[in-house]
Amino acid sequence: MTSTLTSDFRNEYETSRQVFLRRRVLWFTGLIAGFFAFLLLWQTIWAAVDPSDIGRLFWIKLVVRSTNLALYGAAFIYGMSRKAILTRRRMVWIITGLILTTAFLLYVPAQVVTALFNDAFFKESSSTIGSLPVWLTQVMLLHIVASLFIPWTPRESLVPILPVLVVNAIMLLFKNESFLMVILGIVLSNVIFLPGMGIAWWRQSRFHSRFHYSMLRGRYTQMKRELTDAQRIHEALFPKPIVDGAVHFDYLYEPMRQIGGDFLYTHRRQGEGAEGLSVVIIDVTGHGIPAALTVNRLHGELQRLFGEKPTLNPGEALDAINRYVYLTMAEHSVFATALCLRVNPGEGTLEYANGGHPPAFIRTIDGRVDQLDSTTFMPGVVHDDVFAPGQRSVRFEPGDALVAYTDGANEVINSTGRMLCIEGIRRVVASSSKDVQENLGRVVLEAVDAHRHGPIQDDTLIVEIRRPINQPTPQRSDTLSAV
Repeated sequence: MTSTLTSDFRNEYETSRQVFLRRRVLWFTGLIAGFFAFLLLWQTIWAAVDPSDIGRLFWIKLVVRSTNLALYGAAFIYGMSRKAILTRRRMVWIITGLILTTAFLLYVPAQVVTALFNDAFFKESSSTIGSLPVWLTQVMLLHIVASLFIPWTPRESLVPILPVLVVNAIMLLFKNESFLMVILGIVLSNVIFLPGMGIAWWRQSRFHSRFHYSMLRGRYTQMKRELTDAQRIHEALFPKPIVDGAVHFDYLYEPMRQIGGDFLYTHRRQGEGAEGLSVVIIDVTGHGIPAALTVNRLHGELQRLFGEKPTLNPGEALDAINRYVYLTMAEHSVFATALCLRVNPGEGTLEYANGGHPPAFIRTIDGRVDQLDSTTFMPGVVHDDVFAPGQRSVRFEPGDALVAYTDGANEVINSTGRMLCIEGIRRVVASSSKDVQENLGRVVLEAVDAHRHGPIQDDTLIVEIRRPINQPTPQRSDTLSAV
């Protein structure tokens, strides 16, 4: 397991490995029990065909095989029981005990019978394959079969082998053989268990890789489902278009991922003498989930601000945003650009305060383009004692349209690596025909998409605010005022 895995991931890994181990233990014990059952059946049939073969050797084999069948069968039945508490450690010790018991039954009865009766069974059990005793070779095969079925670690697979190797080494030392043959026997007896350990390592690695793939695929599916839910909640924070009244409003949003850090908040004032629209555009540093979480917090703060003071002007809104970001987010290196707007249709004006945001553009009914540049610092950079919103006002009359955007639009890059830039956005606004005045945001987004080469590299938000042409037109004044 890598150090980057969380404790939840490790816990789930251990749980999955334990479930898989239990299933494999059942397979192993069931297979070996079936093998000894087959040997007993074959021995019984052979004795029935040739009764002369029944002797001391027959009964010893019968006892050994019956005992093994009983042990592996009992382990299988225990593993099948739902009441059994099978921890990983307990299952490893069950397999260890079974292998050691089998080794004991393969070796000790032969030595006892040989010592008491000088029986021919000694020749069978003590005979060798090369320099290795048959009983040791049989234990090796059992160990290999166990490693094929059970996903234990190489260290765990070594547990039942160490006692066998120690007993074998002691027996070799008491044999009347040369020192060289004793050393050779000890070395060979150690080497023959390497295949089982190698298989255990391969099985462990395979399970590890398969689990990681399955886990990551499952987590990806889960995360994708959660992101879809988060996207729905995130998009619910965005306002609905306004297509009636003295001020119309719409927007187009293309997040880099499912959710992003571009945000839009509106507050509509209605009533005699107080009709108007406040709009706040925010672009949080970063992308994806961290940026979306910041947006969620800012949305709550804006709801509080405009709920307490519906007539909040852009300068006051930007000042409050700076204070909030500075006190709660700046220490985490999270900042945001913000453009606060307020349209006053009764007065024919648009007030704005721009905190480090790309400049918005107003295209007047006669085709002129006015640029609303930044008026102050990016929110969160300086304390509110130093921060000055620099609110300004400009004429915004029927037939005029405003386009605002986030830096995902002006920083889009084409195939040669050239950015569209703010001047490029201005050219698009200026060159658009009068017929598309009410779809200026769509025109800008199409220009951005046409300039882009490759996938989206940043969140892109295009906001359009316009005054319907059928509204009364106050006398135009082209001067800008600062508040």
